[in-house]
Amino acid sequence: MGSDDVLVVGAGPTGLVLACGLRAAGVRVRVVDAAPGPATTSRALGLQPRGVEVLDRIGALGDLPGRALAVQQLVIAVAGRELCRLRVGQRTRLGGHPGLLISQAEIEGALRARLAELGGQVEWGRAVRAVEQDAGGVTVLFAGGVDPAEARVRWLVGCDGAHSSVRKAVGIGFPGVPLVERFLLADVHAELDRPRDTVLA
Repeated sequence: MGSDDVLVVGAGPTGLVLACGLRAAGVRVRVVDAAPGPATTSRALGLQPRGVEVLDRIGALGDLPGRALAVQQLVIAVAGRELCRLRVGQRTRLGGHPGLLISQAEIEGALRARLAELGGQVEWGRAVRAVEQDAGGVTVLFAGGVDPAEARVRWLVGCDGAHSSVRKAVGIGFPGVPLVERFLLADVHAELDRPRDTVLA
């Protein structure tokens, strides 16, 4: 690898968007991820309008709008009693894109497809073990006996989430306090007596 390369650690939406943007600008970039392969289940519910705009700008939006669920309103209820109803997903006079309700797995799939169009790919099963920085760049050591066991790059970008191995390797803290909340997110097909254009909370 040359000294001008960028290594992006983390093949989630953030890392993939960055990699697509860099490759579109003519920058050589590698993307690695500790996971053995792409996620197949949802970890988020969709894209906000600004996220849709970003994907459109880098050429990764594709047919996601056609596969997404159109949402027209948000209904908030407590113990079965409706508290409020808000219209969402409407276009404004300023234009722009509406948000999309679609699985994060599908969003990441569209981003990987765009990365492939730009000549890139994700290298799965590459967990960062250590990072050594000097005046000329960064040496990244990988765990698990992968070959090659290290990479020499000019820039290293950690897009590997809240428990980032890159951030820990370079001693950057993640201050804050735990916020304990319980959520259940599941991918299911079900027949429900609820409108499909409504998010119920």
